[in-house]
Amino acid sequence: MNFLVFGGTSEGRAVCRWLIRRGVSVTVSVATDYGGTLMEASGCRVFTGRLDEEEMVSRMERESFDCVIDATHPYAEEVSRNIRAACERVRLPRYRLGRKGEEMADCQLAPGPTESAELLTDTSGNILLTTGVKELHFFGKIPRERLYVRILPSVESLQMAEEAGVMSSHLICMQGPFSKALNAALLRQWDIRFLVTKCSGKAGGFSEKLEAAKETGVQVIAIGRPAGDEGMDWETLVRLLEEDYGLCEEEQR
Repeated sequence: MNFLVFGGTSEGRAVCRWLIRRGVSVTVSVATDYGGTLMEASGCRVFTGRLDEEEMVSRMERESFDCVIDATHPYAEEVSRNIRAACERVRLPRYRLGRKGEEMADCQLAPGPTESAELLTDTSGNILLTTGVKELHFFGKIPRERLYVRILPSVESLQMAEEAGVMSSHLICMQGPFSKALNAALLRQWDIRFLVTKCSGKAGGFSEKLEAAKETGVQVIAIGRPAGDEGMDWETLVRLLEEDYGLCEEEQR
């Protein structure tokens, strides 16, 4: 069997490992070289580069895939829409792997990055952004001396942060998720007063961020997940793949 997996996420890597252990040939599509490097260790064939709907259709038609698994980030709305549309056009089964939500106590919820930036307009004190480098432009009106940004350790992320005017001394280039202790240490190190994050679930270390913020007295602003295709949890995906493709149940993730 030949499966196509989209996503350089931790869930995507787990799916690839699970499939490979069951003798499935896996091709994975990731957006960046950094994501590709992480996926190569899983033992699958990797294609790197952002694809639009037409490019996805072309790749699906070129190769004899049995199904597609969308394990992209829960905030990658456009990518998931393109995957869904491409699969419908070529009539390929699609499985969307989602993330379980977390309790939203002890934080202020914002519907999007624009609203989260507006909440910070009349505040003072340092801000730690952990939303990803693509959201930096929403915070353009905030003085750069207040802004600390945690990004992935990739050339692309560094270039985008530099273009957004973030000072190099205010950049934290690390691959997460992070423990409560490390989050708390970073919040104390830079005297952070506000932490902006996405509701990224367990895989994104969301609860550890909340716990660290509570311990250090930091106000959390959480960007809510986009409405739409929430996807299924890990247990449901495994069960369906076993039932639909006869994959043997072996060790779990």
